[in-house]
Amino acid sequence: MSVPWLSVVIPVLNERAGIEPVLARALGYSGLETVEVLVVDGGSDDGTAAVASRWARVLRAPRGRASQMNAGVQAAHGRALLFCHGDTLLPEGYGLAIRETLRDPGVVGGAFTPRYGLRHPAMRLAEGLVSLSTRYFMFGDAALFVRREALDAVGLFPEVPLMEDVMLVRALKGHGRLVRLPQVVRTSGRRFRECGVVRQLWLDLRLLLAFYRGTDPRRLAPRYAATERDRSAGGGRA
Repeated sequence: MSVPWLSVVIPVLNERAGIEPVLARALGYSGLETVEVLVVDGGSDDGTAAVASRWARVLRAPRGRASQMNAGVQAAHGRALLFCHGDTLLPEGYGLAIRETLRDPGVVGGAFTPRYGLRHPAMRLAEGLVSLSTRYFMFGDAALFVRREALDAVGLFPEVPLMEDVMLVRALKGHGRLVRLPQVVRTSGRRFRECGVVRQLWLDLRLLLAFYRGTDPRRLAPRYAATERDRSAGGGRA
């Protein structure tokens, strides 16, 4: 069996209700001959791992998006890695788009263009901000991708409870360019739905500003609004 060029790492926590469409997309829409999909479970108690195992290899890791994604990286074989949240649908041909982008040796990674499953005027503003081609607004819900050698060079995701994606992107900038792809990834936007769109946007911006002013993510994490899914799993974030 040939080694896949691309590995898709999906950290999950209580995603049973929606994980199958996510995996169907990851497996069937890459455009590549083969793709490796790894689901990393952070302690789900709703049967997520059992459902996911029908589709892909399932790993287990300590709860926390950073630790789960790092466990996936260490088990993956691909020369490039894509990180997809458990409520995010990848676009058709996503693997081909990544491979074409990384043909440029000066590019170390990037992200897609996120769209959220909510109709609200403020969400249009949020989508505009997070679609900018800048490291300040390149987050995990846009499906980050990176060359393996670049990821190895920066030491994987920082093991922090919040801002692990922002910290990784900032570190990668020292190794090459990051590219925003126009293809759209669609995420549920459940945190906005449960916590309120304007309230969550305002909170996110304040936390991001505090982080860039030097506040430790460990101090910021308690302020991050938990969803009902997080609470049902006993806290945490994945």
